[in-house]
Amino acid sequence: MKVRFVCFVLAAAVGLAVFAGCSGDEEVPKGYTEVIPCIYDSADYFYEDLAAVSLDGKYGFIDKTGAEVLPFIYDAAESFNNGLAWVIINDLELKGNIDKTGNQVLAYRDTDKYIQYTEGFIVYTSYDVNQMNSKAVMYDVTGKEFVPIHYDEIWAFRDGLAPVGLDGKWGMIDGTGKEIIPCIYDYRFGFSEGLAPVAINGKVGYIDKLGNEVIPFKYDRWREEDFSGYAFVDGIANYVIDGKYGYINRNGEEIVPPIYDGATPFCEGMAAVKLDGKWGFIDKAGNVVVPFKYDFDFKLRFSEGLALVKTENHISENQIEAKYGYIDKTGKEVIPLQYLHALPFQNGLAYVRNFEHRSGLIDKNGKMVAPLKYWYIGDVSEGFYYVT
Repeated sequence: MKVRFVCFVLAAAVGLAVFAGCSGDEEVPKGYTEVIPCIYDSADYFYEDLAAVSLDGKYGFIDKTGAEVLPFIYDAAESFNNGLAWVIINDLELKGNIDKTGNQVLAYRDTDKYIQYTEGFIVYTSYDVNQMNSKAVMYDVTGKEFVPIHYDEIWAFRDGLAPVGLDGKWGMIDGTGKEIIPCIYDYRFGFSEGLAPVAINGKVGYIDKLGNEVIPFKYDRWREEDFSGYAFVDGIANYVIDGKYGYINRNGEEIVPPIYDGATPFCEGMAAVKLDGKWGFIDKAGNVVVPFKYDFDFKLRFSEGLALVKTENHISENQIEAKYGYIDKTGKEVIPLQYLHALPFQNGLAYVRNFEHRSGLIDKNGKMVAPLKYWYIGDVSEGFYYVT
């Protein structure tokens, strides 16, 4: 049976809309209005007011009223980004990027395996299977070559700089394509609050946007499970020495000693830290505010005044049952740990999934805003949630 897609508008509370999968005649919560009929086989997120949708094996583009903007003639398509959308028409051998009028701007080669949009540019990365290597080229939105083939990889621009990789080392280029920071560092890096954590020979330090060393290379390399990469947040970054985590300020001064077994970045004045196998929260002075009784999740952080937390129950050697809920900054569990999965709050709403494997949205009081009837709810994009 095909999954069909529909759009509901949550008008009263927060002005959001949802791409949602039809699932019978279940009651729709007050505040929802159907604005796009339940006819599509699949749908991408809305970007730049348009979404790629498919119907009977062909893709087209619709606007937020459901009106067809580009016809259903494509065999594959993704939503617009920086005014361009990637499409394929097999019969015409058209592969590449089109503008919002449907005109082709860039041709996509069979060797191009990765396409990335970034601050007004598009990067094509080509892979040579025989040589087991890759080369990247960057174009502007008119299709003009901007950075010629030289680097093995080019990643997204952020604040005017983009990471580039060459022969296993990483540096940065600016918006003119000029190499500002040479490719001498061991791992891809990014700037946060004007500083970037970089590694040379297994040691981590910090540089500014001119490549000057600001904090010496004395910290151990982050572990594979460290998703933060030691970025500065609110003037504080976590680090590791001899397997223990602490925090420093922008001057490299220690503000929390390395006594923890794990650490996440500060968010809203609080950071999750690990001790003796469990996670709790500390404030910027290093005081333990929430006791060490929770289990790890990559989304373990405060957002809009509440933190997502998780506990695990080992039912058997190979089976773990996790329960998710939310706490406030005093550690009070304001929404009980009762969900199979959940995500942090965003725009006053949070995704939750029950043990019947149905997903919905709740507000900060724990009240259901979108009912627990969907298989999946994606991130919000331009006021729309993608839902199946």
